[in-house]
Amino acid sequence: ISLATSGVVYLFTRDWMRAITALVIACPCAAGLATPTAISAAIGGAAQRGILIKGGTHLETASTVDTVIFDKTGTLTFGRPVLASEHYFSDKKSKKEQQDLLMMAASAEQYSNHPYARAICQLAGKKNIKIKELKAHKVHPGRGISAQMGEKEILVGNKALFEMKNLALPQEVQDYLKKNQGYSTVILAVAGKFRAIYTFQDELRPESKQVISDLKKMGIKNVIMASGDKREVAEVVAAQVGISEVHSEMLPEDKAKLVARLKSEGHKVMMVGDGVNDAAAIMSADISLAMADGKSDLTIEAADITLAKGELELVAETLKLSKKTFTTIKQNFAFSIGVNGIGLLMGASGNLSPLTAALVHNLSTITVVLSSFHLRQKINQQLKRDNLHGATTRSDING
Repeated sequence: ISLATSGVVYLFTRDWMRAITALVIACPCAAGLATPTAISAAIGGAAQRGILIKGGTHLETASTVDTVIFDKTGTLTFGRPVLASEHYFSDKKSKKEQQDLLMMAASAEQYSNHPYARAICQLAGKKNIKIKELKAHKVHPGRGISAQMGEKEILVGNKALFEMKNLALPQEVQDYLKKNQGYSTVILAVAGKFRAIYTFQDELRPESKQVISDLKKMGIKNVIMASGDKREVAEVVAAQVGISEVHSEMLPEDKAKLVARLKSEGHKVMMVGDGVNDAAAIMSADISLAMADGKSDLTIEAADITLAKGELELVAETLKLSKKTFTTIKQNFAFSIGVNGIGLLMGASGNLSPLTAALVHNLSTITVVLSSFHLRQKINQQLKRDNLHGATTRSDING
């Protein structure tokens, strides 16, 4: 286009000096630098803050998001369940029998990376119960785990696991679950018999409510929670953080279907999750964000953006950064094209020399780079404020 423009100027003016001036001023260096410099500044600054973005395309997509889906466990909550109670379905209910059942549950759960599985293993460790290695085991994402100990099949998981195994819940189990609707539960069955239920409470991340509020203020139309937990547990957490749309008792494929449905309705969907149960939905979303604080490598690999330290407040910051970046890109383009356009008209009319055109051209290029540098400076200033706030908070806690 630059060469063609110069040729057109020569055809109309028959003046080589004007044609050369047009070529110099129309050369698109500034426009060519408008995007990569801003993207580089944003990705580099984001990395300093613990936001790892895999590429400029993902940053661009993030700027168009209008729907954010959150997983619950490990995302809106810490994913560090605290045991609320142990209930054993047995006539004897001896301490030895309870320890044996906990050993079986922990031996099976050692092969799962779900927070509740880790909690059961930790509980066994606290009670000095030795966990056994099992050769035959299978993880059922979103449901639980099945394993073989000698001739006995061990099943540890939620209701969906037993539905899949065609095992009806006895009335005693149903009554206990109904009585503890506000808790997350893990059911243990050995050789087809229901033997124990472990109930857990999960601590809410203190920043969760503020993050949801920030997203709504940014104009995000839909903020949704999708959880594998039962409805009562999911709704309690959703109410605490200010989310009105809740999808509970969801398997991994259900989350992926929810993402697909929202996309088919024309929404730009971001999925925020942390565990293997979220990988399918993360791969289906327009843009995905993984909480990486020691969580599933599969999810981190599948995600477009990773929060290295698992700081939930950076979800809103990521979307703000994407919008700032593309505002900067648009400003860079508008400036470079505007300067080149005016310079081109002046050069074609004989009011601009090639030397002046070269100076204007280089100044416009430098200005675009400085604009992107300013974006990086704003990110660094925010980082300093965050570090100061973090230090103050830690000081207050220690105090």
